[in-house]
Amino acid sequence: VRILMSWMPGAGHLIAVLAFARAFAQAGDEVLVAVREPGIGMVRAAGFEAWPLDGAASPARDAVFARARRLAFDQANALVVREIFGPFDGRAALPGIRAAIGAWHRDVVVIDITECAAPIAARWGTRSTPPTWARCRPASTSSPGCR
Repeated sequence: VRILMSWMPGAGHLIAVLAFARAFAQAGDEVLVAVREPGIGMVRAAGFEAWPLDGAASPARDAVFARARRLAFDQANALVVREIFGPFDGRAALPGIRAAIGAWHRDVVVIDITECAAPIAARWGTRSTPPTWARCRPASTSSPGCR
């Protein structure tokens, strides 16, 4: 099985994605991880092939993070999910994810829960490869999960 994993950098998110990537690889599956900097080096250091995605750095994105730093934890998370993950990160990653799906002919797409572009691109899919995907949530002190 060819598994395309898509991940937006973050240490807790990396733990979950790599746990699944290792399990897939140990089962004999082929794994490709689509990621933007700075995650490319981390993915390669873990022994997996990385498909580079465009970043979403911009003064407007930085301003949202600056606002988030002044908020309570739950409010900051809601702000970042609403205003960063889709509008900035998802939009920037979408062309690269579509290219990876088109070029790599995956069977399944497994994504980090914060990655918004891959579910959209996976649904475009191809006639020979139906859109199948799952979301992984970040690791905590317990084991990572997937839904």
